Amino acid sequence: MAENPRWTQIQKGWDQWNIELSPEDCPRLSGSFRGLFSWRGRGEMPETEFQKLKAIADSAHAYGRTVRLYACGNKPKVWETLLNAGIDWVNVDRCRRFQEFYFDWKIKTDALKDY
Repeated sequence: MAENPRWTQIQKGWDQWNIELSPEDCPRLSGSFRGLFSWRGRGEMPETEFQKLKAIADSAHAYGRTVRLYACGNKPKVWETLLNAGIDWVNVDRCRRFQEFYFDWKIKTDALKDY
């Protein structure tokens, strides 16, 4: 056991990826999907919004942090877009439905890596 075990971590807003806390102290950034984006899962996400979403994930990852979005809705198209952009944590209300979606998505994306 470590001499100084950590019992807590800090979670900050999605736009605080470059704060002066280590990723060990603040490993995750969090924000409201509905507060950041107007797209709600019909058709494709507009390219400008997708680039913003990807920039959020890429910036956080560059600093060793993960990203959690909540208020995402319960549409597989939204979930797929978030995961494809690199979002690490997706809060959902329909856990079983998301689990089924996620397993299918994971199989599909892992298969694509082989090509």
